[in-house]
Amino acid sequence: MFCEECGTQLEEGMLFCPNCGMKVENEPVPKLLEESAGTAGALENAVYREIKAEEVDTVREEPSADDVFTKAVFCPHCGAVNHGDDPFCANCGGALGDSEPSASAPARKRKNVLALGSAIAAVFVALALIGSLFLFRGTGSPDEIYYIKDSALCRSSLKKVEPQELDEDLLDDEVEAISTYIGMQYSENKQYLFYFHIENDGDRALYYIDTKDKKGEPQKIDSGVQNSFYEVTPDNRVIYCKNDNLYIHDLQDKEKVASDVGRFLVSQDGSTVVWFTQEDDRMYVQDTDLKNDREKIDSEVNWIYFYSEDLDYIVYGKGDSLYLLENLSDREKIDSDVLDVVTTVCDNDTVRILYQKSESSKTSMWDFIEDDLSGDADMEMPNEQDYQTTSIRKSWGRTYEVVETSDEYYEKLNEYYDKQSRDSMRETLKQMPAPMEGGSLELYDSASDETTTLAEGWLGNLMSCADMGENTVAIYSLVEEDDVSGPRFSEIVEKGISEADEGLNRSLEENRRLYLAVGENVAEILDEEQTVKEIAGDGETLYVVVSEQDGEEEPVYEIGELSLDASDLGNYTCLYEDAWSILSCENGNLVYCGEFDPEHQSCDLYIGDNKVDSDVHTYSVRCEENGHIIYYTDREDDIGTLKLYDGKETKKIADDTRSALYFDDRKIAVLVDFSSKHNRGDLKLYNGKELIKIDTDVSRIIML
Repeated sequence: MFCEECGTQLEEGMLFCPNCGMKVENEPVPKLLEESAGTAGALENAVYREIKAEEVDTVREEPSADDVFTKAVFCPHCGAVNHGDDPFCANCGGALGDSEPSASAPARKRKNVLALGSAIAAVFVALALIGSLFLFRGTGSPDEIYYIKDSALCRSSLKKVEPQELDEDLLDDEVEAISTYIGMQYSENKQYLFYFHIENDGDRALYYIDTKDKKGEPQKIDSGVQNSFYEVTPDNRVIYCKNDNLYIHDLQDKEKVASDVGRFLVSQDGSTVVWFTQEDDRMYVQDTDLKNDREKIDSEVNWIYFYSEDLDYIVYGKGDSLYLLENLSDREKIDSDVLDVVTTVCDNDTVRILYQKSESSKTSMWDFIEDDLSGDADMEMPNEQDYQTTSIRKSWGRTYEVVETSDEYYEKLNEYYDKQSRDSMRETLKQMPAPMEGGSLELYDSASDETTTLAEGWLGNLMSCADMGENTVAIYSLVEEDDVSGPRFSEIVEKGISEADEGLNRSLEENRRLYLAVGENVAEILDEEQTVKEIAGDGETLYVVVSEQDGEEEPVYEIGELSLDASDLGNYTCLYEDAWSILSCENGNLVYCGEFDPEHQSCDLYIGDNKVDSDVHTYSVRCEENGHIIYYTDREDDIGTLKLYDGKETKKIADDTRSALYFDDRKIAVLVDFSSKHNRGDLKLYNGKELIKIDTDVSRIIML
């Protein structure tokens, strides 16, 4: 038999080619052959050699099993014995040594590790995302709206509808309007509007428009802006990167600040910029007036966890160490062996950092497995000569010496090979990382400069709520390390190496407990069968969505409240049953999704005990500061009916709506009668009574 992929000759029974790793399509093995091949070497247990009379006492020396075994390699994936020069396992197809597995070879499980990025994610307003409805609150000027029509940037006054084309070739074509970020934002005084213009070569050129200029002539700042990210200071200067250089542009000229820049932060008042080099992540600080020299703060900064708006506090990672930088000058190392920062709370002159630290002494899968086959250590390879007999035979006038090896030897040899396979599995398990990081949950308080250990063990499902005042608030699951036990080694040998991971995860699930940490106070919460799906807070009350598995049925969800009072910490009160998700809990109003329809992504919408509407598109609901709610119903093909609930009644704003921009109850821009095929519709304004047409053939409303 030969491999169909590479032509290598294959031995009977091979499941994968040892040369390329391709799966072998074996013919069914005849039953008679299966029965006769049960014991290794049973068909070749005798060696015949013609001898002379004077050689009768000489016993022939056969190659020992040790010589054969030294050339064997055990598969690290399944433990099977392979030839030493085979790149792939003939039993499972896994790679041996440094070989790369084939496409048909089973993939090994790898441990998930915390990725420490070298850039801070910049969030921009998107024109659209395919497959959804869009509903945004207008944060720009309430007197004008910007939109895209035929790849051009347009605007219209909302006091008196007057469509105006500003940039006729904003995009290469209309299709780009679906997926392109234009990064549009106002200056603080709303006088200037900044945005990206997509040039013919695909580069993003940064432009601005003076909104007080009736003609609205676009002015180019620069092209090739790096990472499509920029910052505008209160005095209308623009800070951005281009070709790894950091620039400050005053709308007249640009001035270079630094080279080899990969990311940067700007203080809220625009007076200070902090940047990081790409080569070795050095951190520098510079005043944006450029009157003083730059100052190096640190190097090898690989993650920014938190920074205050004025940059007085920056929490960052350096390797696996955690640092706090105060006032851009006082640097303090908080801890080492840090896995992740859960949440950071900055209150006046105090910073509290809740973080997870790795301290487990058990780092591999083997640390949790009971070796109930430890007798393997005493098993030795059988000596073939101990199982051989020699006899002299004559035939046709010739004398022969016959050396015969008993079947018992091959049985013992197979047992020894099985033992070696188990040893290989042991080594594999010692190299496999545990599925969860053991460690501790720590709370650092800058006021006291002290760190408090809140929990130790195997932490999981860490969820934090930042909008809860001066205290850090988190819910997490914890399994104490002494309570964790994996399966017995004999079970792994019987069921396969995957049983190690599955058995350990079963133990983790059986022993996990849920806890609530509020500052330094910790309490166990809920029953063993319950878990927390999501959390939300309004500064005073902590709401949770709790799920409970009801036998083999789908999980049952409900919304409840957890007490934050130290004397009654973690006490749970169920508020609403059959509640799937919290949509908002601001202004004392708990808005939530009742029974959820995953196929249509719709739900029954509630405010407390009051049912607002049915068939509401769950992911389109917006809750306004005045307590009003705007949302879509009857979603189909990403078109829906836009409605407004004012606290007393529901009003229909528009049918067949694709997207909407809400300013207030009497000023809502809607894109209606939208054709997905042609990517265009009619832009209208709802004035509290009726819809007024603004423009036609509009592809996107720009959300500011």
